[in-house]
Amino acid sequence: MSTPAAAVCITTHNRVDCARINIEIIKLNYPGFWPVVHACSNAEYTPGMEDALVRCEPRPLSSGALNLLQQSVREAHARFAPEFFVHLEGDTWITDPAPILKYMDLLRRTPGAVLAASAWDTDQSEDWRTSPKLRRRLKYRLSRLTRRLGWHWHLRHRDTLATQFFVARNTPEFREFLATLPVPKDGVPAGARHLPALRGPLRAWSPAAHAGTGAGSSPLPGRVPSPASVQPALAGPGPAGGR
Repeated sequence: MSTPAAAVCITTHNRVDCARINIEIIKLNYPGFWPVVHACSNAEYTPGMEDALVRCEPRPLSSGALNLLQQSVREAHARFAPEFFVHLEGDTWITDPAPILKYMDLLRRTPGAVLAASAWDTDQSEDWRTSPKLRRRLKYRLSRLTRRLGWHWHLRHRDTLATQFFVARNTPEFREFLATLPVPKDGVPAGARHLPALRGPLRAWSPAAHAGTGAGSSPLPGRVPSPASVQPALAGPGPAGGR
């Protein structure tokens, strides 16, 4: 069997109906053979159209999300050895594969890039817009002007990597990184790990730049993705995982 361009790793706990629909979307709309590996911690789930089902024990929210992600990637590599991993949580539907294909192409054309993901941003400007305080309303008006110039200081948590959806190159460095992420304690922020990220139309982790980095601190404000420049980013299980 030839190496598939990508294996889609789906994780879910209690949103199994969403996951089932997600698998059907992939099977009906994605190009060629993209095997679907479904890691599920719901004992009542019955197999559907996935190519591999990995049953996992139920765990707390964040630690369970990490375990599901690790198990799905491990199985996808062992069974299919794809060029890329595409991770989707069960209720994260991407009906058109065009964005995924774009990110895969960008990773291929970016030397050393391993991971493409979105930021877990929070737009503060909407709170400023409706604030009773004049100073905050003025900040909102100013942010409307500065965002046109590419200065997105109104966004919070810009140096994070969301895990509801990402595309990763299947490399030993990525698999080792994922396997050794610290298990989060639910309700307590896990020790984040600093990863260099290529800020552009994608976030990319370079293992060469990662060498020598270790546990870091909480996310710090930074610039929103702009033409490529290396900036620190944080990676770890997202706040909405394990569902």
